[in-house]
Amino acid sequence: HPSAIVRPVVPAAVHWPSWLEPELLACGSHGVVAMAPGGTGAILPGQAAFQGGHSIPLNLGILEMGRAHGLSWSPGGDLLLHTSSGAVASCPVTAAGGSIQCKALDLPPSPEVAAHPYRAAVLSNGKVLIHELSTGLAQQWHPTVELDIPHTSSKPVSLSGDHERLVMGMDDGSVFHWLLDGQRTGEAIREVPTAGPRRSWTCACATPKGRVMRLANKWRRHPAGHMEWTSELML
Repeated sequence: HPSAIVRPVVPAAVHWPSWLEPELLACGSHGVVAMAPGGTGAILPGQAAFQGGHSIPLNLGILEMGRAHGLSWSPGGDLLLHTSSGAVASCPVTAAGGSIQCKALDLPPSPEVAAHPYRAAVLSNGKVLIHELSTGLAQQWHPTVELDIPHTSSKPVSLSGDHERLVMGMDDGSVFHWLLDGQRTGEAIREVPTAGPRRSWTCACATPKGRVMRLANKWRRHPAGHMEWTSELML
């Protein structure tokens, strides 16, 4: 497999709502959204993920479409969710957060993880299959690119696509990412974080400039003395 790029990473100085247990992450120029599959989440607008501070709670109305399996920003600035029903939902998320009603896009059921209104990716039998949506009256998803996942002892936990980059997060915190350029796909790049042990890694995404962000969980001691399970945004 490709030689690994070692990246020092540290927890961002951000605060999530105490009730939030995020499993999904989307990175974009509008900000960073962390979300639980049920639709509750929080946004760090703009550069807040790098500057630190409190996130802004949000609640996405996706109940009728099922749980969220994938999350990404659209080029137009809406948040796109792939749901357990196969529907792709568009949510007009803003820096104000709050309750947001999502709308199902008029698309055929997506293969697995929506990465763009007209592109999707699915993890299948040790490969990543990228699908394009055909135009015309009979819209269908067609596989166009097949990517081999380099051999490694770690297991995939997430797959996201933004800014012409496909990012696959692994359970040891490492990521594989591919640069997408139309029908051509670059070689897999592997990044390994140096962040200390005892973290559970759940998701990763890439910013518009190509920097990888990761969601991780760990036990830490609360000032009151008890142990608590906390989520961290790793930069």
